[in-house]
Amino acid sequence: MHIKHGRVTRALQDVNELISRVRKMTQQQQEYRNALRRNPKHIFSEFGVARHQRLEEIHQQFDEERKHFDNIHRSLARLANDEKDVIDFNEIRILSERVELSRRVHDELAEIVLNIFEVETNLRLNFPELFWGAAGFNFRTHVWEEWVKEEGLTSGDSLEMLLGGLFAPNQDFVYPLPWAWEEQEVGFIPDIVMDELDDEIDAETVQYIPKGIPWAEVVELWKPVFSALAQRGSFTFTTEAFTEEELTRWACTPDAVDLWVQFFHSEIVVQEQAQENSNGSDECQLLIRYVLADDPQLEGLHGKLLRTSIAQESALRVRWSGLDMSPYTITIVER
Repeated sequence: MHIKHGRVTRALQDVNELISRVRKMTQQQQEYRNALRRNPKHIFSEFGVARHQRLEEIHQQFDEERKHFDNIHRSLARLANDEKDVIDFNEIRILSERVELSRRVHDELAEIVLNIFEVETNLRLNFPELFWGAAGFNFRTHVWEEWVKEEGLTSGDSLEMLLGGLFAPNQDFVYPLPWAWEEQEVGFIPDIVMDELDDEIDAETVQYIPKGIPWAEVVELWKPVFSALAQRGSFTFTTEAFTEEELTRWACTPDAVDLWVQFFHSEIVVQEQAQENSNGSDECQLLIRYVLADDPQLEGLHGKLLRTSIAQESALRVRWSGLDMSPYTITIVER
C-alpha cells in the first residue's frame, strides 16, 4: 500500500523489517536442523515441538509473499516509468534491491524447511529404532546426555547433589526374594479340619447389633437451637451461641453435629404428626419429633418450612477442641 501511494521511504522500512523477520525464522530452523543432525531424538524434544509450532507462522509468511510480491514489482515498475519527476529514482532502485533480497531470503528459508522435512522423513523411514522408547529411566541418556551436557550445571554443589544419591553410604533395605516366595506358598487343609471349622462357624453365629444414635444427648443439644428458632425465626451455629461446656458436649457428640449436614442438604417441613413408616428413615424428622415432644412450648413450629445455609463470613467458623464446623444457619421460611 505504501508503494502504491508513492510512500517509498515507508515501504523501504517495511521491507527491511520483513527481511529481519525472515532471517530470524531461518536462524531458528538452522539451529533445529543442526541439533537434529547431532541427536535425532530432538524430533520429540521441546526443541522439536517448538519448531513444529513455528511452522504455521512460516506457512503464513510464504502465503504473504505469494500474494503481495507480484503487486510490489508492478507498483515499482509503474513508479519508475510514470513518476520519475516526483519520486527520487535512486530510492526506487534501493527499494527494488531490498525487495529482491527479501525474495532470496524467503527462498533460503524454504530450502532449509524442505531440507528438515527430508531429514525427518529419512530418519523415520530408515532408522525407526532411534525413536523406540527406552525401557525405563537411564541415567546416562536422560540425565547426563540430555540434561547435563546440553544445559550444564549452575555450580559444583549441583553436581554433588546429583551424584550423591547414586553413591550414598546408607542403602535402603531390600527384602530378599525368598521372603516374597514364602508369602506365596499355598498348602492344603485336611478335609476333617475343614469340617470342624464349618461346624464351629455354624455354632457361633454372632448377631449384629447396629449402633444407634444417643437421642437423649442429641435432643439436649438441639433444644436451644429450636427454642431460638421459635423465638427469632433463625439460629446460627457460632462459638458465641453456646457456653464452653455446651461446645465441649457438641464436640463429644458427633451424631448431633452430623444432623446439621442433613438439614443443610434438604428443606425440612415440620410434620403435624408422625408419618407411618418414618421410624429411623428420616433422622431430621425424628430429631424434630423428639425435641417437640420434650418441650411442648415448641408446638408452634408445626407446619413450618426449615431451610439451612452456611454463613459467608469465614470468621464465624466454629473451632473448638475436637470441633471444626461451618457456621450453619437454620431459618424458618415463610410460605
